[in-house]
Amino acid sequence: MRVFISSVRTGLEQERDSLPGLIRVAHHEPVRFEDFGAQPFPSREACVRGVDSCDAYLLLLGPKYGHVFPETGQSATHDEWVAASTKGMPRLVFRKVGVEFEPEQEEFAHLVGDYSTGVFYGEFIDAVDLQTKVFQALETLTSHPSALTYERLTESLGFIWKDQWDQQRRQHRGEDAYVELHVLPLDGEPRSARLMRALPEQLIGALRTTGALPPQAGVSPTATAEAVTVELPARERTGFQQTYSAGLCGIRVASTGQCSVWWSLPGDSMGAILDEDDLVATTTKYLHLLGAMNLLTAERFAIAIGLGGSRTMAEGRVTGVARNRVSVGFGGEDPVRVEPDESVSAAAFDRGADQVTRDLITGLLEAFRSHR
Repeated sequence: MRVFISSVRTGLEQERDSLPGLIRVAHHEPVRFEDFGAQPFPSREACVRGVDSCDAYLLLLGPKYGHVFPETGQSATHDEWVAASTKGMPRLVFRKVGVEFEPEQEEFAHLVGDYSTGVFYGEFIDAVDLQTKVFQALETLTSHPSALTYERLTESLGFIWKDQWDQQRRQHRGEDAYVELHVLPLDGEPRSARLMRALPEQLIGALRTTGALPPQAGVSPTATAEAVTVELPARERTGFQQTYSAGLCGIRVASTGQCSVWWSLPGDSMGAILDEDDLVATTTKYLHLLGAMNLLTAERFAIAIGLGGSRTMAEGRVTGVARNRVSVGFGGEDPVRVEPDESVSAAAFDRGADQVTRDLITGLLEAFRSHR
């Protein structure tokens, strides 16, 4: 297992230097920016790529926040935390006690604490104390690789689909084909009016923090007593014989607790492409995103998936080259929807996301084929 060590070096020099040897003794591979050497891309990008190449993330919180990158408005460590969270990898977090934190670092530590599900969060005094606790955390992590569980649902659930809340676009022919993903907590409490009023700012902040919304992009959320919806700026359509990739379109959180996210399908001038591998990768990404946004606080969840928008779509491969012919696709008016018959645990939004996604996409493609 590759373990990324993330922290500001100032104030944690001894602690950082004490960990690589310990991680190797535990039969894992340590990764840290000091070992990167010369890189063909900026150091921030190198660190984020380093996180993406790893299997687990180890964050040390010390007194300093670190240099802020103007393109994200965050430190390298903060960006690394976002990368690990959105990927859904296991995160081990340790905070040094007995030192005074900078205000920005205290705020970051509070943010990390809000993302507590599935995170080992401990405190340490010095390098020796840290080594003992990191070794124990790694042992626990490797002995419990996943907490994903399934339970049979005994009744149908009241999912609200996009065309049901978005009546103005229900018959809008120009809308891109999209995938819609809905998560319904089974044992959570409805959101109060106070929480709903705070939700627009929370959603925009979480989208920016996780990198789903660029810092310079402006959005205008739609807020009612029933739900808050944030739609991202529409992508620019390319010309004839050009391709376009999948892209996040929006997120909606209802007072009932249902969280919904939808994204456009990749395609070209001949329509949208249903590529199984691309669907798996993108759906996994957005399950991770929902988990990283700190919106899901229940123990068990039901997840539904569907296809909407333009009905001009066909199965194929996303290659980056425009097609000149298309196999039989789907041109009907009935929606493609797959509702669950099992609930899943919260691991569906981190370590279990890939397994859950493969089941979702298998059902979605089977439903799509039955509509042709």
